[in-house]
Amino acid sequence: MDLSNHFKSIDNFNRYLLTFKNTAEKVSRRTMIINTKLEVLAIYSKEVKLIVKTIKNNANLINFLNMEDFTYFEHTMIYGSLLKYLDSFEQIKHYLRILSLKTDNWATCDNLPFKDLNKEYDNELSLLSLEYLRSGHPFQRRIGFNILFSLINIKDYNQLTFSVLNDFEYEDEYYVNMMIGWLLCELYIKDQVGTLNYLKTNKLNKQATNMFIQKCRDSFRVSDQDKAMLLKYKK
Repeated sequence: MDLSNHFKSIDNFNRYLLTFKNTAEKVSRRTMIINTKLEVLAIYSKEVKLIVKTIKNNANLINFLNMEDFTYFEHTMIYGSLLKYLDSFEQIKHYLRILSLKTDNWATCDNLPFKDLNKEYDNELSLLSLEYLRSGHPFQRRIGFNILFSLINIKDYNQLTFSVLNDFEYEDEYYVNMMIGWLLCELYIKDQVGTLNYLKTNKLNKQATNMFIQKCRDSFRVSDQDKAMLLKYKK
């Protein structure tokens, strides 16, 4: 079956997308959880993945991304998921910026497929993270930390993360502090020595620090002994 016509115009695509719309109850619940001003269709994740795969196989990817319609929350999820199929880092950077300026929620940020990108892009990603962390847009800052999250298994980049964290001493955006806490928890699990050294002189704000401790205490990958020890860093 030829599905290419679904992706040749935004009107055709939106008609196709609306066939996946969920019930009003699920739409209301999903909108509350995501906390977005975009209209939510509450399409199931497995169906979003199927739509992404269908676009990849049946559409001119650049032409599709250039349509730049962000009427629905699901548009942002699909757009972000497609970035990993682009041919160059410059293309990824270009379309990520377009998406990031339309992003108003944590889910779109966290869906971005940085961990799936070619490992040859790691250094360029680390530099891009610094650009996003300097943004005045809170969800661009969250994206910056999400990029660092994707590099967490490479200790050289963890040192970069530790070096920039103290720049967020006065961060007051909840969704940025939440990402910092989650990131630091993962760092503690993957690089305990480096994280403990950082904690000795850290300048993190109270909200981010306490989120980090709570996430560690909720994790089955942190021992009970460590959970108790980390309480001394609570602010």
